[in-house]
Amino acid sequence: MPRGKLLTPQQVGAVHALHHEGKSNRYIARTIGCSEKAIRTCLARDPQQKPPKRVGRKPKVTKRMLRRIFRMATIKQYSSKRIADALDNKIKPSTVRQWLRSTKLVKYIKRKPRPSLKPHHKKARAKFAAEWMSKSHLWSRIVFSDEKKFNLDGPDGYQYYWHDLRKEEEIYTKRVSGGGSVMIWAGMSADGRSELAILEGKQNSASYCRTLDMHLLPFLGNLRRNFGVVE
Repeated sequence: MPRGKLLTPQQVGAVHALHHEGKSNRYIARTIGCSEKAIRTCLARDPQQKPPKRVGRKPKVTKRMLRRIFRMATIKQYSSKRIADALDNKIKPSTVRQWLRSTKLVKYIKRKPRPSLKPHHKKARAKFAAEWMSKSHLWSRIVFSDEKKFNLDGPDGYQYYWHDLRKEEEIYTKRVSGGGSVMIWAGMSADGRSELAILEGKQNSASYCRTLDMHLLPFLGNLRRNFGVVE
């Protein structure tokens, strides 16, 4: 049967004070929040005597092993299973996770798909937009085009890792092409929008050039007739 916690010095003082007032052991135990046996043991021991040192099995996880676990989790990004394997299974993966959760230096969080916009980023973007708002003669000669991939099986990443709270949070790059997705291409300008192109198959430089030939060049032809030079 596991042993209970030792009484604190404050609890020991309260036990002796209530005992001198003539309170029963049951009343003292209920007031302190412990068992009657703990009260009897406390009263039988000399108040000046230090509590016995607790002995037990030597812990498996040494300080050196803890430092190694920390490095493998935060630097090498190992999972708890892989960390346990690297330690020759001296401890279980659950023990690895238990220790990592107990430390205040790491936290199990999701890796961000992109860096967050900080205040100075937003300020710089607003300044750029204000400077270019009045240059309408340039916007009539510019075409914005891009492709977008929609995944049919959910988001690109579902990644969690042990993050060292003393460092910047990590980000990950989404997959560019692969199965279970639909990719489209479109362009826009001051004169309007291009047709929406559904891109089929794996996209490389050759297929991208074909997309521009089939969809961008006709769109540019209309702009040249209306505005002249197009960038």
